[in-house]
Amino acid sequence: MPQRFATTEHAIEKGLAHTSPKSGAKLVHEWVAELEKTDVAGAKGLHNDLDRLAKELEKEEPNADRITKLLGKLGPATVKLADKAQDPKIAEKVRHLGQALVDNGVESDGEE
Repeated sequence: MPQRFATTEHAIEKGLAHTSPKSGAKLVHEWVAELEKTDVAGAKGLHNDLDRLAKELEKEEPNADRITKLLGKLGPATVKLADKAQDPKIAEKVRHLGQALVDNGVESDGEE
C-alpha cells in the first residue's frame, strides 16, 4: 500500500492537470482495489464515486468539469474515511490524500 500512496502523492504534487487521464484512471483503479478490502462506513460510497471518476477518465474525451466536481466530492469523503482508519500512519496518509483532492477539486452541490 505505501507505493500506492507515494504514486498518488507524486501525481498530486506535480499537478493533476499534468497527469494523463489514462494514468489517473490507473491510480483510481488501484484505490478502488484497496477499498474493496475495506469494511468501513463510507467506503462503499467512496468506491462508487471512484468508479465514476475512473470511467470519466477512461473516456476518449474526459469532461474536466465533471472530474473537478468528483475530486471535490471525493476529497471530503476521503478525509472522513481517514478518521476511521485503525492504523495512525495509514490514517495520516489517507487524510493527506483527501486534503490534496479537496485542494484540486471544487465542492459539489450534489448535482450530477
